[in-house]
Amino acid sequence: MDSLKNEKSSLELLKELDQTHIIELYNKSSTFEKQELINQIELLETSYPGGIREYCKRAKMFLEASKNNENPYKMYKPSVPEGVNIDIGTNINCYYLLYHNQIITLLLISLYLITIIYSLPITYLLLF
Repeated sequence: MDSLKNEKSSLELLKELDQTHIIELYNKSSTFEKQELINQIELLETSYPGGIREYCKRAKMFLEASKNNENPYKMYKPSVPEGVNIDIGTNINCYYLLYHNQIITLLLISLYLITIIYSLPITYLLLF
């Protein structure tokens, strides 16, 4: 009963947000694909701050800004950072290893959270 209720409320939410193209694909999908979509909608609704409504609102805001050629990063210029040669066994090597281990840990945590938010299989993390 709960799954039917969740399905109905998820589809109503998509309709309310003018996402009827997703409903059309949903209607053509297998039972398994339908359930996976409902699971993703529920996960996004509970994990994204403000839920899907806020996600769509922000997406439309960014698309409108892009259409109007507004770019909050236009004052920045991309550049390639300088590289560093590190000799194995030196003190500087130890510093970079510790620093980069912290960065890698943060990266892995971020990737893990992304897999949760987008309902990706955990094996995606193992590919990195």
